[in-house]
Amino acid sequence: MNVQELTYYPKPSDFSKVTFWDTDFSHIDWKRHASFVIERVFGYGTEEEQQLVVKMYGWPIVREFEHSFTPNDYNKNAKINLQKMMAYASL
Repeated sequence: MNVQELTYYPKPSDFSKVTFWDTDFSHIDWKRHASFVIERVFGYGTEEEQQLVVKMYGWPIVREFEHSFTPNDYNKNAKINLQKMMAYASL
């Protein structure tokens, strides 16, 4: 996944500690770790956090990620949440 630019750079307060429980927020490279961020937020984040990820990366990048899931229970939840949000946005 090639992320050139972000439309928004998040602050630590934008995400709950639950979503990134095992990650030092200051070490996240939002462009380079886009797949990790999208998967984590759609797998464990709130709807508001999911909307923030769409705002950050844009729908084309987020939709591209849907096709890169490796099948497992964690990704299954992320994919379901992503499909719900896409349906809600009528994409």
